[in-house]
Amino acid sequence: MTTWKKLALYAVGAVLILAWGGMAAGFFIGVSKTVWLVLVTIAAVATEVSFWVVAAILGISVVQARG
Repeated sequence: MTTWKKLALYAVGAVLILAWGGMAAGFFIGVSKTVWLVLVTIAAVATEVSFWVVAAILGISVVQARG
């Protein structure tokens, strides 16, 4: 796997850890409903984007391996 792919996967992982960690911190701190809604939305969008980025990297890897 090339360096940019590994770097992209590490970046996606870091963003997910930050998003879900922020949501967990908000849960344990006991933030207001508005802040909770924002934290959950950020974690959901980050998770969805990460699925698509990982799928794109996998697709690129498959195409590169064929040719």
